[in-house]
Amino acid sequence: MNTYKYSKYNVLIDTDNENVILFNSFSGGIIKLELKLYDNLVNNHFSNLKSQEIETLVQGGYIVQSDFDESHRVERLFQNECLNPKPELVTYVIAPTLRCNLNCIYCFQKNYRSNDSQRVSDKTLDNIINFILKINKNNSNLKYIKINWFGGEPLLCYDAIVRLSCKIQKKLEPRGIKLLTGIITNGVLLDANKLSILKDKCCLRHLQITIDGELETYCAKKQTTADVFKKVIDNIRLATHYVETVVRLNADKTNYEEILRLVDFIYSMDINETNLKMHFAQLRNYTNDFGVENLYFDDFEYELKRKDFLRRQHHREHFLSKKKSGVPRFTGKLNCGLLPQFNFVIDGDGNLYKCEHHLGDDSKIVGDVIRGTINYPNYTQCINSINNDSRCKSCNLFPICNYVQCTVMHEFCGEGKCKMYDVQLKVVKSRIKNYMREYTEDVETKEIKNQYGS
Repeated sequence: MNTYKYSKYNVLIDTDNENVILFNSFSGGIIKLELKLYDNLVNNHFSNLKSQEIETLVQGGYIVQSDFDESHRVERLFQNECLNPKPELVTYVIAPTLRCNLNCIYCFQKNYRSNDSQRVSDKTLDNIINFILKINKNNSNLKYIKINWFGGEPLLCYDAIVRLSCKIQKKLEPRGIKLLTGIITNGVLLDANKLSILKDKCCLRHLQITIDGELETYCAKKQTTADVFKKVIDNIRLATHYVETVVRLNADKTNYEEILRLVDFIYSMDINETNLKMHFAQLRNYTNDFGVENLYFDDFEYELKRKDFLRRQHHREHFLSKKKSGVPRFTGKLNCGLLPQFNFVIDGDGNLYKCEHHLGDDSKIVGDVIRGTINYPNYTQCINSINNDSRCKSCNLFPICNYVQCTVMHEFCGEGKCKMYDVQLKVVKSRIKNYMREYTEDVETKEIKNQYGS
C-alpha cells in the first residue's frame, strides 16, 4: 500500500475561514482545499481521503510517496541540462574589450574598465575560434553556435567582430552548423554600413541598445552629451530596418514615467515595428554602492511596475513580453544560459568565465581558450550551484527560484536566511492571485492545471 507525504514544494497562497489556495512550485498546480482537508495534508493524515482525492492530489504534486526525494528530482533534471554532452545549441558571450565610450554610473564593470583595457588581438581571435571548434568537435547533434558580443562596448572592436564571425562561419558550414550572433551595445557607434555588414556577413540576428530615460536622465546616468542621446535614438530607428532591435529600458524609481514617454516617442519615429522589441528591465545595485539601494525596485515592486508598463502598451501589436503573467512553473530548463558545460564568457585576453558579471575579475577566471578549463574550483562552483546548498533544497520555491543558479545573486544574510525569499514569495503570490482573477474557471477543487510535463 502506498504511503504519502505533504510536498515540500507546496506554497500557501491565500486562506480564509473555510478554504485555502495551494500552489505547487514543481507541478505549477493550483488547488482550492477545505481548511480541514488542508490541515490533514500538512500533518500527513491521509486515512480519511477518498481514492479519487488521493489521485487528484498526487496528480498535482501536492502529495508524493513518502520515500520520494523531491529535491533530488529537481537537481537531476537541472543537471541533465547542465551536463548535456551533445546539446543542439551552444552559446558564447565574447567581450573583445572592456573599454567603453560611455561611463554608466551603475556599470558592474566600472572597477575593471579603463582606457587601457585590452582589445582582442588577431591571434586571440584565432585562439577563440579554435577553442570553440575543439570543445564541440565530437558533438554530432550540434545545430547552432550562438555568439553574443558584449563589452565594455563591443563595437569599439567592430573589425574583430567581423573577422571572427566570417572565419568561424566558414569553419562551421561544412558541418552544417549555423552561426547566430547578437550584440549588446550602447548604440553610439552604429551606422547603416555596419548594420548591413553585420547582418549579411556576420549572421547578426538581433541587437540590444540600452536607454535609461529621456535626455537629461540619459546624459546624467551615462555621463555623456545631448548629441550622443540623439544619435542613439536615431540609431534605434535605423537598426529596426535591419534586424530585431531590443530596446532595454533600464527602470528604477526615478525614471519610470520618463520611460513611458520615451516609448511613445520611439514608436512615433519611422521604425519597423515588427523588428522593435521593448524590454522593461530591472536595474540592480550590482556594485553595492552605499546609499543608492532605495533607488532600485525590488522584485515585487518591479513586478507591479512591469505589469503596469505592459498594460499601458496593450494597443501596440508588436511588443515584447505582452502576454499576461502566467503561473510560475518548473520547466526543467536552466535559468542561467551560461551554466551548460560548453557555454562560456570569453574576454579579450582569451580568459574563460561562467558569468558576464565576472568579466575583469581575475579571481573568477575558470580557464582560457588555449588550455581550456583549468580552475576547477571556480568552474564547479558555478555549474554545481544547485547542488551546493541544503538551505535551497529545503525551500518551497526551489524549483522556480530565479537565484539558486546565479553566482551573483545567490546570497544569504547572517542568520542564514535567503535575502531573496520574502520578495520572491510576494511575486509568486501576486502572480497566482492575478491568474485566478483572470481565469477563474481554471481553478477548481479537483482541477489541476499546468502540470510539469503536460
